[in-house]
Amino acid sequence: MLFGLFFRLFALAAELHAQDLRGRGAIPISASIVEQWAKSFGLDLYSTATTATQAEELEQKYQEKNARVEYFDPEEVIDVMKARLEKFLGRRRQLAEILKENLENSYSLFQMVDREAINDLQSDDFYRFVDSKSCLNRHYVDPLLINSSLSVSYIPNPNFFNLPVNTEKSAIHVPTPVYARDPELLSEIIWTESLDDIFKARRAREFFAASWQYFCSQKGFMRFYPASPWFYDDSHTCLDMYDCRNSEWYIDAATHAKNIIIMLDMSGSMLGQRFEIAKQTIEMILETLTENDFFNMIVFSEEPKFILSCFRNRLVQATIKNKKLMRVTLDNVTAEGIANYPAALSLAFEVLIEASQNPGVNSGCQNAIMLITDGPSDTYEDIFEKYNKDKTIRFFTYLIGDDVTETREVRWMACYNRGYFAHISNLADVQEKVQSYIGVMSRLTPERNRTDPVWTGAYYDRLGAVLVATVAFPVVANDSFRGVVGASALITELQQMAPLYMLGTHSYTFIVDNNGYVVHHPQLRPLYMGKAKPHYNSMDIMEMEVLADNYLENGSLANPVDYDSDLRRHLADGVSSKDFLRKFSQKVIWACDGPNNLRRVYLQNNVYHYRGINNTLMSLALAVPEDSRYRIALPSTYSPYPYKNIDCKAVKWFSGTNWRLHPDWHYCRINDSDYSMTKEEAFVINMKHYSETGRIARNCSLRKLNILFLYRFEINFSQMDSAWIQESRLDERKGVHLVYLATHAGLTRFVSMDLKDVQYQPDVQTWPSDDNRTEELPTTLDKPYFHFSKRHTRALDEVFYKRAMQFLNGEFVFDINITNNIYLKNGSQTYPHAKDGRSIIVTGNRAILVRDDYGNEAPASVVGFEMLYASFEEMIYNASHKMCHFNSKVRCYLLDEHGYIVYASLPHTSQERVHYLRQFFGHLSLENTENGAIERYLMKKLVDLFVYQKLLYVDFQDLCQNLNLYNSARRLFNPLLAVSKLIISILQKVIRFFVEINPLAIIFSLFSRASCYTATFRDIQDGLPCDRASSFYLLNNDFKGPLTLAEGKQLCSSVATSDSYARVSSCNLYAYAVRIEKTNLVLVVYSTEGTQCNGDLCKDYFSRDSLPWGFNIALNATDKVMHPQACKLTTRYRRPPSACQAVEDDDPFAHCSGCSSQATLSLVLLCTVVLFVVR
Repeated sequence: MLFGLFFRLFALAAELHAQDLRGRGAIPISASIVEQWAKSFGLDLYSTATTATQAEELEQKYQEKNARVEYFDPEEVIDVMKARLEKFLGRRRQLAEILKENLENSYSLFQMVDREAINDLQSDDFYRFVDSKSCLNRHYVDPLLINSSLSVSYIPNPNFFNLPVNTEKSAIHVPTPVYARDPELLSEIIWTESLDDIFKARRAREFFAASWQYFCSQKGFMRFYPASPWFYDDSHTCLDMYDCRNSEWYIDAATHAKNIIIMLDMSGSMLGQRFEIAKQTIEMILETLTENDFFNMIVFSEEPKFILSCFRNRLVQATIKNKKLMRVTLDNVTAEGIANYPAALSLAFEVLIEASQNPGVNSGCQNAIMLITDGPSDTYEDIFEKYNKDKTIRFFTYLIGDDVTETREVRWMACYNRGYFAHISNLADVQEKVQSYIGVMSRLTPERNRTDPVWTGAYYDRLGAVLVATVAFPVVANDSFRGVVGASALITELQQMAPLYMLGTHSYTFIVDNNGYVVHHPQLRPLYMGKAKPHYNSMDIMEMEVLADNYLENGSLANPVDYDSDLRRHLADGVSSKDFLRKFSQKVIWACDGPNNLRRVYLQNNVYHYRGINNTLMSLALAVPEDSRYRIALPSTYSPYPYKNIDCKAVKWFSGTNWRLHPDWHYCRINDSDYSMTKEEAFVINMKHYSETGRIARNCSLRKLNILFLYRFEINFSQMDSAWIQESRLDERKGVHLVYLATHAGLTRFVSMDLKDVQYQPDVQTWPSDDNRTEELPTTLDKPYFHFSKRHTRALDEVFYKRAMQFLNGEFVFDINITNNIYLKNGSQTYPHAKDGRSIIVTGNRAILVRDDYGNEAPASVVGFEMLYASFEEMIYNASHKMCHFNSKVRCYLLDEHGYIVYASLPHTSQERVHYLRQFFGHLSLENTENGAIERYLMKKLVDLFVYQKLLYVDFQDLCQNLNLYNSARRLFNPLLAVSKLIISILQKVIRFFVEINPLAIIFSLFSRASCYTATFRDIQDGLPCDRASSFYLLNNDFKGPLTLAEGKQLCSSVATSDSYARVSSCNLYAYAVRIEKTNLVLVVYSTEGTQCNGDLCKDYFSRDSLPWGFNIALNATDKVMHPQACKLTTRYRRPPSACQAVEDDDPFAHCSGCSSQATLSLVLLCTVVLFVVR
């Protein structure tokens, strides 16, 4: 009551003062006037926000429940998290070990099947299995394939992302080039049937650890559990390019880390179709390389050259980024001249021999050269004798072309050097022929049959399309390598082993592998436009922890990434921070916006604590700001069973449908059969069980502490609902239509108000008439309001939550949503500032903290509300005594903590607001009004006067298109080169047609310029990794104001040149800034006298020193963008994944070549479809 009376008296005094000034003919604004406006508006806004959210009452509720602020020791917390992770990952490893032992033990008991009977449709022994692929070849229908699959039903499963699965069966995937009814392949499928019993038994025993499990045979098929339909690369054409033998978990378990040199013959005879086959062969080789491998590529004709000059004379890590970079550069070379084999072979051997001098750290174990050619004229025995006398470097040869018949030389090169020879006649041959080298490289596997697991880094699983890490073991039976078993672990599960509720404000966890790459990090943005980025799983930890206090010099980063820091080495090696008295710390910039929109960054000083995770190649780390050592805790008098036998009405907080749980967190597992049950419904059932028995159900036990936080501190807040919706406590003209609470435990609750003049979709029949409408009708009249509960369900992972936690002194953090409209009923006069019967949304959010008697505080939740922008406008309009209006001489702006415009008193319609709302004040360009020159000038003044602090944020995760900064072995394609190649290719095909009269050659000729063939390289056109930097501007939270930015005459002068003197004009400008108390907003007001301020001379003057803004490529920050004149390829420390084994242990007389088989018509036609699709 007293607060309202004070507010009205203050507003009256301000109005009288403004009238007095106007009566004396004074300048309409001054610092004191703007300060009065800010106070009036701030009091009104804060009163609305606190009344709507009951924020102070919420904080009191936590105190009433005896919530405790607890100091935590990060070294103790990380030990608890480490133990949880090791226990969880240990179960995944144990499962993979059981699968391995079962297969190895059962192989000796397995009886070979009747090769004829299993493919005899008339026989009782005809074998059927669950085939995951339902699409059949539409050009050639094999009756055996039609009848080969068992019919099973698939049901959406909530524990497998609601994908249709069958948990009673496993399914079989057979790659396209492999014939699914091959008797030997069927024999191995039958041998692996025994895995089904283990799959089901382990799932029943360890229900909480649901994930995919696999066996990949060296013959190409994959058995996976649970069974599910296959996800095609292109569902319309049934395109399937997946082969489990190319997966990281298979290759790492089957082979040692490899050093590979690819030699591509680019002599004149390799032009045309041969070059296309060669490119697809290289793609397939690159598909088989993982991050533990190292490689390079040499193209040679008269002179050998590395395909990238920045990569010359060395090996580079086989990350997806580097592989894509090599592949995109491959399109920029052309065939010409005669092949100089001696020089190319010598160069390849010298690079591998040098790399072998330091094995393990920045190179692999096994060395191999892969020659892709249409046939050498000699064996060059002297070269091999000089460089490979002991045959420690394997040599693989791929002979390209269906018309090449001379194989003696390439066969000798492979067989004499412990390699393998393959003849690739056409594109249908590529996938299976390239796979032959993996069989050779895995010959040492039976010798070691290692019992140590292989853990992959993070990658997108083909089955669930989610990030996983997989543990794998090689399967060796009868002293022969048979395949690899694997069990995946969801990255989201790993995150929950190290939950944020165990930490304080701004603290976070991350996981790093032996290469220094992040497995999980809250700053990781792995997707771009729904697709995985080329470098999503090779982001270095030092690129995630973006250093503050950096700057650009001529486009280059002054302080490049330090890949040799102690933090990185310790994380890669898996050492413990407990061993170091002084902890590693650094000041970083933290971005908190979505995956495709970097708009908000903040500063924090991190101290790092870390542990190696036993029996893996991963390390867990905590980043804890120096001032964030307190967390919310249960009362010290807490009983383990506080709610035993209490009335079930105590769970009223979880009644209704106006609450959500974090979609990525598991609170209580849902039974596989309950696919229609929501996560919230399952939680309520388990909470009722808990309230009745005092014990948490088994399927909730791992989340016990999290649930207790939900239950203990939030269950008795149900009375807040009624407080939120009491109409008598809030004037409807304030436009508050929704209030919500997001908690540190992942729960979000929301309550909608019933505003009588508001509706959530437009009423087309009662839309404003043409006479009353100020703008065109929207393009989608039936587009409804997109409700809060559908936009924000991730609680503490939401941007609004993170932003609110940056303001811990009771401030409300305001923002606007310009994509959602709330509609007004026809004839409504409640919101006069609404444009054309609709209003966008304003949100306000406040951190709720628990404080102790010593002033220490810990995060508990964030409370917020949505209100109509029309009401927000009316508040500032009234507070400024109608001066903040588009018809006024005064311009008013409200800026948020990053200088983005929340409000502007500009002429506008609701559609024109997008030109300035949420735009950066210092880079404003207004359409149909002034060009924003004064605004840019004032923003620079705000920075110069330390109202805002300038920060440089470097985005190391970006993608850039049309990067012309890569130097290839040949000059880049130009139009003349492309035309000449096309003419030569056409002539060559015409000659071949008349010589051979081969119709299939015409089919391939139609699609000969396919850009990419394999799945990894199909999206190259989406861009390549690069580093881009932008300046950001962060509000100095100590700023209060008022501050004079300009007052009186401003001299505007042009730049003097040799041809003319500087021209001078003047402009009367009055500008002031003041902080809106208890918010993140700054009010900026200015007015001008005369017309000179809008003259070209003054506009040029005001815009001359505009602040830098927007992302641009940052050179030399890392090795992503390498200019030929400034190559920067940094050697990065890594922990070798395993000990190396000498190749001398291999059998020198093993099988070393494969016959060239004519591809079936169906495969040839399928490859034609592939080329058509990927163009």
